[in-house]
Amino acid sequence: MSQKTPSQDLNSDIEWDLKELQDSIKRSAEEQWDALLDSTGQIDQPPGTAEMLWEAEKKRWKQQYDCEDS
Repeated sequence: MSQKTPSQDLNSDIEWDLKELQDSIKRSAEEQWDALLDSTGQIDQPPGTAEMLWEAEKKRWKQQYDCEDS
């Protein structure tokens, strides 16, 4: 039984622009992130707001559970 060899020139016509591919992936991720923020009503928040809210929420939970343990 002979083995089939894939064609060596199958993708030879395609020239990949790696920088453009990277930029495309980054744009897609940013668009999806913006869509997520928009769907949760956070798109118009100043930069760093999400981090501040997360820290405040962690602090609130820590205080809540520290008080319950006492």
